[in-house]
Amino acid sequence: MLDCALHVFMRALPIDAASALGVALSPLLGRRANPIADARARALFLRLEPGLAGDPVAAERRSAGLWRAIGRTFAEFAVAKRMLRAGRVTLDGADALDAACASGRPVILAFLHTGNWEITGAQMAWRYPGRMVAVVDLPQSKARAQIATATRAHLPIRICPAGTAMWRSALDHLARPGAILWLAADAQENGICGFPGFGQPLPAGGSAGKLVRLARRTRALVVPLSCERLSGARFVTRVLPPQDPAAMTQEAAIAALEAVFAPVARRLAGQWYMALMYRTEALS
Repeated sequence: MLDCALHVFMRALPIDAASALGVALSPLLGRRANPIADARARALFLRLEPGLAGDPVAAERRSAGLWRAIGRTFAEFAVAKRMLRAGRVTLDGADALDAACASGRPVILAFLHTGNWEITGAQMAWRYPGRMVAVVDLPQSKARAQIATATRAHLPIRICPAGTAMWRSALDHLARPGAILWLAADAQENGICGFPGFGQPLPAGGSAGKLVRLARRTRALVVPLSCERLSGARFVTRVLPPQDPAAMTQEAAIAALEAVFAPVARRLAGQWYMALMYRTEALS
């Protein structure tokens, strides 16, 4: 009930006010309500920046900054439609993206949960209307799932809920001319994220391995994308070097994805939602 009430209230706010309200609510509704997730993120920050062990003030600043960024992202669901129309997200690397999508081969747009990935997904949907299927992991909360569904309802895409049936749906879609699939490279399973590995071995059955197998089977090009929050409710979507997993071995293609995405996740760790569920033991 609280989530729905807040969502309705924030829909009436200006974009920047709604985003800022997410910051104000983040300590109570985010950090304090999710101590295990906070501990996981702190552990990840420490592994990525060992110097934080001797600087508790900086460690606290990293944790608080992540929750503020996540608070903004979830609040921005209420104004997502207006954000795109207002030009709040730009695109860096459009030529490479358009070339891949005009190649005649299916395309997988692989992304990380950084910045506001929802606004980048909407940006891609309107750039290629009617061509995209988006694999999404709906929240367990019924209210939040309804909010997410309503937010995406106006987009010219087909939604495919994450789950065992999604791979058959993805295969069927990628067999169609001009098909584009929106798929998270850092998808979680059972509440755990294990990609990127930051130099550690990646499990063959992890999100990157499954993505690569799908691309190799369908001869799809993989275009990695990242969304970065620049300031407030303004973003840039960056097109990273496209990959052709069908021209590589499974192992080489996974390594190529790691090489592209690990620096992004490291640099944007302070706005990476999956830091809250990262399998930190993979970095040991």
